[in-house]
Amino acid sequence: MTDLVVCGVITNICVESTVHSAFMRDFPVTLLADCCAAKTRRLHELSVEVLSSYRLAEIAEITVGFEFSSTANAA
Repeated sequence: MTDLVVCGVITNICVESTVHSAFMRDFPVTLLADCCAAKTRRLHELSVEVLSSYRLAEIAEITVGFEFSSTANAA
């Protein structure tokens, strides 16, 4: 199974949509939260909270030492 690592612009629209689509297709997804942005910090944080709360994606951050190999074994 291929693991997806997602980042991008407009967390609450484009990024969230991509994560939802990948989740519905049974791809394990890791969202790099600090590599995404939205119009406001609040919108970004709400979107990350939704994705995390419903376990649609594992949330990681580059600034705390993200390693791809650690996500491959999580599923």
